[in-house]
Amino acid sequence: PTVIKLDIEGAEVAALRGMRGLLRSAHPPRAIFLETHPEFLPRFGADERDALEILASCGYVQAFRHPRDREVHYLFRVRR
Repeated sequence: PTVIKLDIEGAEVAALRGMRGLLRSAHPPRAIFLETHPEFLPRFGADERDALEILASCGYVQAFRHPRDREVHYLFRVRR
């Protein structure tokens, strides 16, 4: 995929962990739209920092962050 959008009510970190191979591949997605739900993440044994650390370790940089109500919207771009 060229772009991935994740909005899965707290399971974002689990999904990112499962797609590390894709994110580190020779042809990773160029952009990832991520919507985190800080109040739901602990139910999945994670927090927002976990998502940010996974993406950074896979070569992504934060291009946009916007808090909205009880969620936070992000855009990450792959470093080239």
